[in-house]
Order: sequence, then structure tokens, then C-alpha cells
Amino acid sequence: MEFKKIDKSNYWDCINLQVDKVQEHFVADNKQSLVEAAYEEELYTLGIYENNTMVGFLKYIKEKHRAEKIYISVSLENSIARKMYRELGFDEIKEIEYTFLGVQYREMQMIKEL
Repeated sequence: MEFKKIDKSNYWDCINLQVDKVQEHFVADNKQSLVEAAYEEELYTLGIYENNTMVGFLKYIKEKHRAEKIYISVSLENSIARKMYRELGFDEIKEIEYTFLGVQYREMQMIKEL
């Protein structure tokens, strides 16, 4: 597994990533995440690659690869993922709610100190 910066050579791969139907309402839209990263300070996007194929996407990597912390968001209703992230050492920071393209999202922002 390796990480590569999201840039003009691979942003369509990121936009086209899809999750299983049962997970759709648990994951923020990648287009929205890319826009947030473009306009919010200290946000940085990375594609997760396995065998040269993008299989996932990260954002909220502070100061590029010299990260001291990792920030993620997970759906409030996705109790399995929240439990998994807590077991991996992430702490819950705050709940956020927003509407994007007419869909209401409720998420928990989480952080892990590196």
C-alpha cells in the first residue's frame, strides 16, 4: 500500500471511487472533500494505492507528509467504523451536520496523534 498526492493526474480516479451500496450513506462525497481541501487551510489529500490502483482516499493530513495528527470524519450512524477507528487510536472531537447536494450528513470528526 502506498499514498500519492491527489493532483490533476489522478483526481478523476478519486472522484470515481465508489463504496458498496450499504456504505453509501456513511461516506462523504469525494467531490465535496476535494473542494474542502482546496479551500481550507492545512488540508491535504492523498490517494491510497494498492498495486498502482487507487482504492481509497484520505484528507485532513496536516503539513503534508510531516503530519503530527490525522483527522477523519465518519458517519454518526456507522457505529462499526467509529469503533474500529477508536480501536486504532482515534479520539472523537465533535459532531458536525451539513447538507450537500440536498443530502443531510451527520458526521463525527476524529483525530489521531502520530
